[in-house]
Amino acid sequence: MDQTHAGHRQRMLVRLLEHRESLNDHELLEILLFFSIPRVNTNELAHTLLSSFQNLDGVMRASYEQLLSINGIGKNTAMHILCLQEVLRRIKGVEKEERRDALNMRNFSEWAASHLSALTTEVVEIFFFNNHQEMCFTRRFTDNCFDEASVNAEEINKLFASQRPHAVIVAHNHPDGASAPSDQDDMFTAQIQVICSLHGILLYDHIIVGTGKPYSYNLSGRLDTIRENFNINNLSKRKDLM
Repeated sequence: MDQTHAGHRQRMLVRLLEHRESLNDHELLEILLFFSIPRVNTNELAHTLLSSFQNLDGVMRASYEQLLSINGIGKNTAMHILCLQEVLRRIKGVEKEERRDALNMRNFSEWAASHLSALTTEVVEIFFFNNHQEMCFTRRFTDNCFDEASVNAEEINKLFASQRPHAVIVAHNHPDGASAPSDQDDMFTAQIQVICSLHGILLYDHIIVGTGKPYSYNLSGRLDTIRENFNINNLSKRKDLM
């Protein structure tokens, strides 16, 4: 690969990393082709794919045989695109089946119950949402202990700083125990709320999954009080903490 071509690829990758929203469809496709066609200029091939299949959606629906019919697309590249097609198909399936009612708190607590109820060890799971109310990331914490999942405040703080979600929902399970919150659960909810307020993140809910119906701090009405009492701005005004 000559230095000019190598430099072009590097510039395109920098744009992907720093300003991916500015990339045109053919540029995104060009970058995608980098990884299966390492030593050839893929710009023209990207244009050919888009003109052959109308748009990116058409490329992501093309069959293996249709892809191979394009001059410059070999078996490896066709399979690379097929793999991406399947990843996208599964993501759409998850969105349709699990995320459609993500911010309907009652539906979400029921989904969390089905998601966590079969576990035999206690876990804490944090679901991240963007400002379009779409779930965009999850992180699970566990010590593989029956009755305790350890979550380090510093670790959560770093996670929130790196992911920068608009809002979060926290869920954890009580294996073989009732869903009713303990004093420790109340303290943990307050701790999460303080960290959320430090980062300007909205705490949508804390859900506990155990025997019986899941417990929702939001649906119970208790979360509003916790948000008010453990907002970092309000805490700084409380004389009893001075």
